[in-house]
Amino acid sequence: MSQGGKLLVARDRLEELGEQVPALRRLRGADVVLTSGVQVKDQKDPRHTRGNLAAALSSVRAGVPHIYMVDAASNPGVRYQLNDIGVIAVPLLPEEGGRARPHIIAAQLVDHFAGFDAISVKLEGDKNITADPENKNIRKILAAASENAVVTCGRSLHTFLKMPPYQRLAEAILATAIRNIADVPYDVASGVLALNGAGREVFYGFDGDDWSYLIHTPNAAEKVGAMVGGVQLDFTYPPEMVAAERGNKDQDGKRRMQLDLMLEAAVFVAGGLDNLEQDQLEAYEAAKAALSGLEELATL
Repeated sequence: MSQGGKLLVARDRLEELGEQVPALRRLRGADVVLTSGVQVKDQKDPRHTRGNLAAALSSVRAGVPHIYMVDAASNPGVRYQLNDIGVIAVPLLPEEGGRARPHIIAAQLVDHFAGFDAISVKLEGDKNITADPENKNIRKILAAASENAVVTCGRSLHTFLKMPPYQRLAEAILATAIRNIADVPYDVASGVLALNGAGREVFYGFDGDDWSYLIHTPNAAEKVGAMVGGVQLDFTYPPEMVAAERGNKDQDGKRRMQLDLMLEAAVFVAGGLDNLEQDQLEAYEAAKAALSGLEELATL
């Protein structure tokens, strides 16, 4: 996170992708563009077929452009399936993979083809925020992004209740802790981040390869005087994912590792453990204790 810009691609690469994927050139003038990354080695994987594809179809039906950045390790059929549905599937080179870089390149594509004034909404490909026929989520995002460079899109209580039990409780703890430690809006760990052109400029300054850009971006925006806001969205998680993770101790363990990394990222963004104010330190320690308590309850 030092100098920034290390994950950007050159303008020539953006033009090359425009030649490969002509649908990108039809983004000019779009008010909002959804962007997602996808890596699916087995195109019959239920999380892909019922998750990514369902969300993609919903975006098309809602009339909201949706770019899927397809990792080079994905089964080639995945891109064809997404194209057939009508979203914009962009093939990445192996060196363009990772947890952050596909999303930064997607943001560049929005700037390059839709324009600086467009709102980009980064989210996981299986999170369906366009299922509501009235497009309430999109309207919320556009309203917030008209006043803020960066908008963190947290989950409503209704959405939290649809999540697997461990994830629901653990991420509620994390959402509060990160807000209090890093001085960012509630529930940045939802993974849904809306950016206008100025917000994308801040996003481009991230040069790590992890999920901490979700914390870094709103925090960095505030430091340069950009406006940061938050909204709560209602959306669904793939039923197959929820069923597979319910009571799955291996999956809970993996999620705990992810949450610990996010918590440490919040501390890093705030200046490091030794530099935390007392209330920040208390928030950090309380979150660690609460997450450990959840694991103890799971073994009873």
